[in-house]
Amino acid sequence: MRGDVLRFLAIGALNTAFGYGVFVALSLTLDGNAAAVVLSTIAGVLFNYVSYGQGMFGGRRSWASFGAHAVYYTIVCIANIVALERLVSSGLSPQAGQLLIVPVIAAVTYAVNKLVIYRL
Repeated sequence: MRGDVLRFLAIGALNTAFGYGVFVALSLTLDGNAAAVVLSTIAGVLFNYVSYGQGMFGGRRSWASFGAHAVYYTIVCIANIVALERLVSSGLSPQAGQLLIVPVIAAVTYAVNKLVIYRL
């Protein structure tokens, strides 16, 4: 169990750096935070599915698990947009707001991947 958590955190750090880097680049170049969240989520879904599937769950991937992965991240994307807009409207920059959201997403993602996505 502990090894699983540590491996998830290491892969998660890589995924977070990738996703946050894409978000920052897009948020600085696009007009609108929602577009940056959507596009960085799409990039993250593809990157995360491969990295978690290979590095965390022994390559167990199927179309069913990808579909569940995509549905889960669609829900995450919508929640992320809502949360980010609230944080930005309270005075935070989009980049700082997203940085606050990331740990919450990471914790929930561990549970969903372990209990649902890679069991399909």
